[in-house]
Amino acid sequence: MTINSQATLVSDKAGRQYELTCSEMDSLLIVHLHRSGEEVGTARCIIDADAILLCDLEICDGRDLNWVQRLMRQLSGKPVTYQCLGLGTAILRTVIQNARDKELRAIYGSVTQTDLDNNPHLLTWYQQHGFQIEEPTEQEIESAIARIHLSI
Repeated sequence: MTINSQATLVSDKAGRQYELTCSEMDSLLIVHLHRSGEEVGTARCIIDADAILLCDLEICDGRDLNWVQRLMRQLSGKPVTYQCLGLGTAILRTVIQNARDKELRAIYGSVTQTDLDNNPHLLTWYQQHGFQIEEPTEQEIESAIARIHLSI
């Protein structure tokens, strides 16, 4: 069974508006962030008995654009990258609120070296949102270098 929530409008640091939606199917929770029909961010989560496993949270970073696409984005007023605009925070707050609404106890996930290579400030960002940084457990993915955990 899929449940789609009503779209919520969120703004980035420059005041541009985005549409944030959640969809839930069985134990999966997916948060989507769109601007002008283009997906610019997403979070994929698994809901278990008392917690949410944050599998992936990503914001488009523009690395896959060629120079012509980057130029066209700049000329149209679209960001070349959607990172560092507060959009990941909007998605993460939605996941946290969803956990609270479901009266779950925690949100947890793994951070890999690839994650840190793409965003060197990622662990600090999670800490700023209340997450504890821990040593990976046996349950973490094999490539994990850190575990993030937020008690609700």
